[in-house]
Amino acid sequence: MQELQLVNENNNLMLPEDTREQLKSIILSGISKNTLKSYSKDLKYLWAWAKLRLNLDEAYPIEPAMVLTFLTDHFVKMPDHVEDMLIAAGIKRKKGPLKYSTIKRRLFTISAFHTKQGLKNPCKHRMVVEVMQKARKAMILNGIEVEKKLPAVKSVIEKLIITCDDSLVGLRDKAIILTGFSSGGRRRNEISRFNVDHLTEVANGYTIKMFQSKSDYSGLPKTFPVIGVSGSALKEYLAATGITCGPLFRNISKHGTIHDGLSGIGIHQIMKKRFQLAGLDYKQYGSRSLRSGFVTESMNQGIALHEIKKMTNHASFKSLEDYAIGVNTIHSPCADLI
Repeated sequence: MQELQLVNENNNLMLPEDTREQLKSIILSGISKNTLKSYSKDLKYLWAWAKLRLNLDEAYPIEPAMVLTFLTDHFVKMPDHVEDMLIAAGIKRKKGPLKYSTIKRRLFTISAFHTKQGLKNPCKHRMVVEVMQKARKAMILNGIEVEKKLPAVKSVIEKLIITCDDSLVGLRDKAIILTGFSSGGRRRNEISRFNVDHLTEVANGYTIKMFQSKSDYSGLPKTFPVIGVSGSALKEYLAATGITCGPLFRNISKHGTIHDGLSGIGIHQIMKKRFQLAGLDYKQYGSRSLRSGFVTESMNQGIALHEIKKMTNHASFKSLEDYAIGVNTIHSPCADLI
């Protein structure tokens, strides 16, 4: 696979070589390592498929026809010999269509790659847009379940924290679960970036500042509460560990030695472990379960959408509602209007 080029060499900009390298550095510094890794993996898969399916070598810009073939192969079915060879090469894990979320992410990678290089974006073609708009329905009509992880609502959170003992690891995990949930259903990478220096103690717990989220790079901090039971759990964890500065949630050895800050993957592994200890099918839960659980529980308790949105920091009400899974409508006041 060709090197991921972040500044197009043929974009008609007459730039010195050192300027090009500095531009690449700026762009790279604004993209997380995990995102770059994901881009590279997605493009590797795309071109392995393209070679086997269409006998195409890596070249840009990609034509809309190739993207449409890619989508139909993955939303419905690709030729058996192509799929078998992808599996044999270790590019594809198993037979059958990919998850909707995986296909959507790979299309986003194609789109982002072209946009960053100033190339004509095949993902903006009207047929590609229309296929993606109809994709979810098409997968369902073909008997393919569009998978969504279960939300970690209040009853699930209660089961998780019961598994946490009074050891440093137990106190940490309890604080992670309750802080992540009650501060607005934080993403795992947001939790991993929490810093003790950004905590402010209040009467019934804390407030914590968050400087960056998935879609917010304004640099202006957002402040969220960690109060009540969650505030108490966080206070107990801090008192037990003696952490007074730096990353809030740390790696802790089995002997109780406190190390550096947890990564987003570390948070994910802790959640997975707690789902297992709680006797829940961890495969049905994922990184978004805290977030979707917070939204779903809030809606079930009749909290207004604009109040939920303040806490989750979603960009729109549409994206917020996508996280509501299995909302109980039986007791909705809308059911008895007459």
